[in-house]
Amino acid sequence: MADYLARGDSPLTPAQWAELDRQVAAIAESALVGRRFIDVSGPWGPGMQGIPTDHYSGVGRGSIDMLGETGEAMIRSRVRQHLALPILYKDFTVHWRDIETSDQFHTPFDFGPVLQAAADVAHTEDQLIFHGDEGCGYVGLLNVSGRLSLPLTDWGPLGAAFDQIVEATTLLTDRGYFGPYAVVVSPMRYAQLSRVHAQTGVLEIEQIQKLARAGVYRTAILNPNQAVVVSTGAGNLDLVMALDLITAYLGPEKMNHEFRVLEIIAPRIKRPESIVVLEG
Repeated sequence: MADYLARGDSPLTPAQWAELDRQVAAIAESALVGRRFIDVSGPWGPGMQGIPTDHYSGVGRGSIDMLGETGEAMIRSRVRQHLALPILYKDFTVHWRDIETSDQFHTPFDFGPVLQAAADVAHTEDQLIFHGDEGCGYVGLLNVSGRLSLPLTDWGPLGAAFDQIVEATTLLTDRGYFGPYAVVVSPMRYAQLSRVHAQTGVLEIEQIQKLARAGVYRTAILNPNQAVVVSTGAGNLDLVMALDLITAYLGPEKMNHEFRVLEIIAPRIKRPESIVVLEG
């Protein structure tokens, strides 16, 4: 394990570290939403501190002629930005007597603090993906300039949600974004999808999943008046990862022991028009 994690200085045994890592990974798998439909680039290592992001000109229809000499504008990088990769983290303390109790009486170690810290970092990652972070210079799916938008309708009537997702995917298709599509909604909107669609005997969410092959997801990061439809694929957006979710030992403090759950990751939105934000 890398020295910067300082695990050799901690009071935890190798077996305890292995179980801690297993439980942190389980929290990440269950809590993270953005990673389920956005391609991940990496992990490249914690020494990677920045990423280039290009904005292109000349995007549009292809050319057709007999000699290949009268083409439309060439696609080329118009602006290149270098964005620093932020550290997402949450610290927690383990009381020294809890460790002594586990060692002395061979009782299971309490992983409660690390699990809460991992859940908090997972929430921060999705917050960064959907809303961005002004201090770090990042925009998210919901506020990136150039995104498409539609007014969010009332999904109370049966079939209304399906009709709106059809409208959003049609908007993307008309602009050359052919999916696979992912749909992300709030928990309240997600619950509205668990109803039988019209006279078909099929749940409305099942009908939507036929359009959204990349999945239909729910997250409390979105409020009930927001939803987002994304044409997925690394050509449209990705997550650049230098370091995946992991735990480091920070050292002793007044006999207790301080730890940090951290990761180094950031969204890179390459083609904002691949995103449709529904807001009401």
